[in-house]
Amino acid sequence: MRETGRSLLRKLTHLVWRLTPRPLRLRLVGLLEPSFRVTVALIVRNDEGEVLLLRHVFRGSNPWAVPAGFVKHGETPEDAARRELREETRLEADEFSLVTVRNVRPDLMEIALETSSVRGEIELNMEIEESRWVRTDRLPENTHSDSRSLIEEWGGLSGSTAAS
Repeated sequence: MRETGRSLLRKLTHLVWRLTPRPLRLRLVGLLEPSFRVTVALIVRNDEGEVLLLRHVFRGSNPWAVPAGFVKHGETPEDAARRELREETRLEADEFSLVTVRNVRPDLMEIALETSSVRGEIELNMEIEESRWVRTDRLPENTHSDSRSLIEEWGGLSGSTAAS
């Protein structure tokens, strides 16, 4: 039985792949596969159902946003959420629930978490100018579109102040 050209090409490709050193194979996969960054965004609620917004120094004309930041290599989303909340506000949180996972841009995936179990007093770092607890139906006009759409997806802009 005669093998087709496609079958021979597949066998040759497999042989070359097996003979290629593993570090080089991993580098090739990294170059050929699409890559993206991962962030966490936090919907932090208080007892009145308000959400925490931060006015960021580096965000230009739409500086108000939920606490957020990049997930570091080897970090879980929950650990990243704790770290970002602590870095930006000095607040501590232990329990999170998943709100959504979404692509906010082609190269950026966001894992959104919610918590209402925060402790401590807000102390802002140098990237944050101001913090504010706000009703979800009264977000500042210059709230960043990613935060606004996240709160809407969570259910906060439909008239209620907390997700069901």
